[in-house]
Formats: sequence, C-alpha cells, structure tokens
Amino acid sequence: MAYKKMSKTKTIVTTIAIIAILVGAIAGVVALASGNKSEEGYINVDPKFYIGGLNSDGEYVDAENSIYTRDAFECEESVKVILDFDSNVKYQVFFYDDVDEFISATDVVQKGAEFVTPADATHARILVIPIWDAEIETEDRVVKWYSINKFANQLTIRIQETVEENTDVAA
Repeated sequence: MAYKKMSKTKTIVTTIAIIAILVGAIAGVVALASGNKSEEGYINVDPKFYIGGLNSDGEYVDAENSIYTRDAFECEESVKVILDFDSNVKYQVFFYDDVDEFISATDVVQKGAEFVTPADATHARILVIPIWDAEIETEDRVVKWYSINKFANQLTIRIQETVEENTDVAA
C-alpha cells in the first residue's frame, strides 16, 4: 500500500517538473524570437556602464553620483536616446574622433532625443546622472555597484545605421 502511494506521488512530482521545464523552454524560445527589437534604420547599442563621470572636456573624473560608458561606441550618423516613461535620470552625450580626442558634448537632457554626430566624430560616450528624491541627503546621493543597472536600464541607446554607397562605376 505504501509503495503505491509513493509511486503516485513520484508520478505527480515528475509530471509537474516536466511541465515546468516545457513552459520554461517555450518562454525562452519566445524571448529569443522577439529579440532586441529596434526601429528600422537604427541599431541598439548596449554599452557597459561604470561608476564615475566625465567633465566638460570629455575626460574621466572620479564621481560617485553618476555612471558613464568607459568604452566609447561607434556612431557615424546620429545617436538616439529613448528614456523610459517613468525614468528618474538625466544624461549627456559626449562625442570623440577615431583617436579618442574629445570633440563636443550635448547639454544635459531629461527626455529622449536624437543627436546628429558632429563632423569628425566617430564615437560617443554617455554620462547618466540619477535624479535623486529631495528627501535623500546630499551625502547619500551615491551610486552603488548594485544599482548601476537600475539607472542604465532606464534608457535605450540607438545609433543610425550607416548605409555604404556603392561607388563602383560599371564600365
């Protein structure tokens, strides 16, 4: 009698486990199929953010209240930044040439925008500054390593695809 009860329990547990695995596999396939959608003509950029900042000359500064992209990403035409509806960050885009010399920076912005890449600029970095609640003391307005993604995930960065023109002339 005890054997039948144990066998029935084992069957139920096994069935539930198989169903859970199948549901997980289907969810994974759906997530992969939907992918990282971006609008036509743009490519999503997923840079890695670090705690720190950039000064008005586009150089690194030690800062605990902001995050930035240490590695510049390519942007030949334009950079488009889309903020989440309920975001609490502002940002600034810094443009550099192909040897990492600073060219210019945008103003600090609190809404989504598209920025045309300046002449001679080929790369960009982004500085993200959290907007802190008024009740948080100034000395407590610090980005911790575990909150980098909280702020970075509030914006989507896209660059315009460059279309290479065919300059070959048929003879």
